[in-house]
Amino acid sequence: MLTENLYEEVLIRPHIENGAKHLYVVSGYASPSMALRQLYEYPDITIHLLIGMVKSGGLSLQMHNAFKQIVEEYPDRFFCGYVNMDFPVHSKTYVWMNDENRGIIGFIGSANYSLKAFSWRQNEALEETDPINAYNYYNEILESAISCRDPEVTDIFPLQNVTTLQCIRNDSAGIGNIDHNFNDCITLSLVTDRKGPLRVPERSGLNWGQRPEAGREPNQAYIPIPADVQRSNFFPERGIPFIVYTDDGYILDCVRAQDNGKALHTYMNNSTLGLYFRRRLGVPEGEMVTLNNLDEYGRRDVRVCKIDDENYFLDFSV
Repeated sequence: MLTENLYEEVLIRPHIENGAKHLYVVSGYASPSMALRQLYEYPDITIHLLIGMVKSGGLSLQMHNAFKQIVEEYPDRFFCGYVNMDFPVHSKTYVWMNDENRGIIGFIGSANYSLKAFSWRQNEALEETDPINAYNYYNEILESAISCRDPEVTDIFPLQNVTTLQCIRNDSAGIGNIDHNFNDCITLSLVTDRKGPLRVPERSGLNWGQRPEAGREPNQAYIPIPADVQRSNFFPERGIPFIVYTDDGYILDCVRAQDNGKALHTYMNNSTLGLYFRRRLGVPEGEMVTLNNLDEYGRRDVRVCKIDDENYFLDFSV
């Protein structure tokens, strides 16, 4: 029975050492950041995911939109379906197949397909099972599943909508009908007064891409993370992806990067974050963001609240 290094043992090793390329998953709950991490790190695998507890309220509208977004980004490599049976499916089954559709290895146990379950932050156990039986089980469940891109999904499943909720700056707010009190929030500044007057840094932060001599795409950007936050457990470790939902309804796939994880980037394209802020500030694509831009907008910082270990809420409202 496996209880340690589950990510490596279950989700990596069969691919690296045994040539398995196609992962089939049935999981009661799942997180977009988990799929995002595997797809990004291993570009020659496909993932076929069935989520079993959606009908019991196990998925927010925001996470649903994130799964749809990942399918759109990886249409040939990622399938996500929601189980539509009379009774929810709480089982967790993983099976790897090769290109010849031969079963390589299967696992069954307690771990949902999420970063939290496949990290040291939660005790889980999985053990090997017959890959053919596991693959047959996946296909049985598949018969009752509906693609996350099906336009009728929102009519069939009770997806909770948290898009209108706000991250309250006094840290005392709730998040609608989801039991989060948002006590775990931080403010990240977009300006600096180091080595000069108060300003948006000309060659870092929101202007990280403003270095043509380095060949950077001019919209590349990051949000600086102070040293005390770097040393805390607020964000995941450097290199571990997570999802950020913004107050205006956008979904950003993010990661901590650079030395000591001092920068909050978008994961697959770090111009995405720069384009997001430029759009919101009314700054043309590719142009430098200035203190005047922020002041005209009405804000020099962002508030980030931790929903759980994989999901965050970013407030840049005015």
